[in-house]
Order: sequence, then C-alpha cells, then structure tokens
Amino acid sequence: MKLLFIDDNKGITDLFTTYFKSHGHECYAANDGNNGLSLLENEHFDLTVLDIAMPEFCGFDVLQKMYEEKKKQNIIVLTAVILTDQEITLLKQYNVKQILKKPVSLKLLLHEIQNIC
Repeated sequence: MKLLFIDDNKGITDLFTTYFKSHGHECYAANDGNNGLSLLENEHFDLTVLDIAMPEFCGFDVLQKMYEEKKKQNIIVLTAVILTDQEITLLKQYNVKQILKKPVSLKLLLHEIQNIC
C-alpha cells in the first residue's frame, strides 16, 4: 500500500514511515500542508494520514483544496485538537474515513489503515 503522512512534527512522520515501511508499505511524508498537497496533486496514494493542526496551511486547507480539485482520497485524520461537531461534519464531507486522537498506538493506526484499504 502507498501511504502519505502529512504532519508538521517530523518526529511523528519519521516514526510512522519507519514503522509502516517495516510492515511492507511504501511511505511518503510531508511536514507541512503545502508540501503534502503538492504530493497529493502529483502522486496517487492509497491512503493519507493527515494532521489537522499545522501552521500556515492546516489540514482543513489541504482537504478544501482536494475537494475543490475533485481529488478523491482515502483519509485518516490524526489530531490532538478537540473537534467541534461542525468540524466533524465538514471532515465527513471531505471523504475522511476515520478520525483518530493523538497520541495513537501504531497497532491501532495499522489496523485502521488495513480496514480502509
């Protein structure tokens, strides 16, 4: 499976890519929303794990651009932010398959990715 991790915390993306590569997945990482969006526009990924709270160009900005460009993508949102009911409704409109709270166990994230793909 080809996975993209978008999170402004490089330690998190490094951990995720190392773990998921060891489980046989092809992994890419972006440490800001703009770079993540650029990868999404130029590559096909089976699933993207997206942080919401990032400086300058946040996860909602990435999702809005993908929506405007009619790019379908399986997405898991991973966030430490407490989301409002309105934000959760918006995420579902953006084709978000699952919303997980940080910190998340690697085993749970692997399980959710396997369930979606």
